[in-house]
Amino acid sequence: TSSLYSEYLLERSQFGAEPAQTAGFLLAGARVGRRDLNDPLFPTKGSVLSASLSGAAKPLLSTASLVRAHVMVGGLYPLGDWVLKGRAEVGGVVTPAFSTLPKSLRFFAGGDQSVRGYAYQSLGPKDANGVVIGGQYLFTASAEVMHPVYGRDWWGAAFVDTGNAFDSLANMGLATGAGVGVRWRSPVGMVRVDVAYPFNGSSRIPRLHLGIGASF
Repeated sequence: TSSLYSEYLLERSQFGAEPAQTAGFLLAGARVGRRDLNDPLFPTKGSVLSASLSGAAKPLLSTASLVRAHVMVGGLYPLGDWVLKGRAEVGGVVTPAFSTLPKSLRFFAGGDQSVRGYAYQSLGPKDANGVVIGGQYLFTASAEVMHPVYGRDWWGAAFVDTGNAFDSLANMGLATGAGVGVRWRSPVGMVRVDVAYPFNGSSRIPRLHLGIGASF
């Protein structure tokens, strides 16, 4: 599927000890998406793609001019009773006034659909007080293997995730997490329970992640 859109975003944000600020952007862009999965509730084969490109111009009711892009690709590949799963995500925003961007236009990493082992949106550039304020760019990648452990409704999984949000390639600082999990084919879809260990940062405490639905 593909679509063109325009919207006006008015958002009030506060990062750390900085004063709250309100920013408005008249955004225009395009979205493209494709899902080719053998089972929408519990996929074991197929691929997904989503991409978006949007922009705003300061003379047109916007706090600043910007161009923002985001792409996510993923795939599931059966190999006998095993299923190999991969996902990659990249994003970037180019603007002369990044400090004016609200949270929804910045990039963050971490969480059960990003880099497991880390809290939701806990990865990215920080201010002087250690508060995550988001980055101009995003990269995450995940590799996972699944295998049935009880019938076809209960599966075990092992995975490695890596990624971060950052302002330059020199400061990319990828964070990595790895762990194991369980997948249950419930009446409403895949239920995911993961325990992941973070290899980076000050806290090396394993984190529990819960989710419903395929993690694409």
